[in-house]
Amino acid sequence: MSSEALARLFGIVSGFLCLYSLSVLSISQGGTALSVIPGLEPRAPVQSAYFAIIIVGLGMSVACLIAIVHVRRPVGAHGWRFPIVGLGDTRLVV
Repeated sequence: MSSEALARLFGIVSGFLCLYSLSVLSISQGGTALSVIPGLEPRAPVQSAYFAIIIVGLGMSVACLIAIVHVRRPVGAHGWRFPIVGLGDTRLVV
């Protein structure tokens, strides 16, 4: 995958996570979901919140893996980038 494709995939996963999290927040406060998402029941806000912990955790894991793959790619002979996942790997990529 190219860097642009990884950035788009990261954006899609992150957008889904934002929409899902806001929907769960709305349901847990007694409102309605922002969109129709399977597994979120406005009549059972506690069960929806517990289910959301699993879904959001998995989604964040996928987003982190995509970010790690994107950051670890070489950018060129003179390019370098800071890792977004830790400070132990701050060497230049040549």
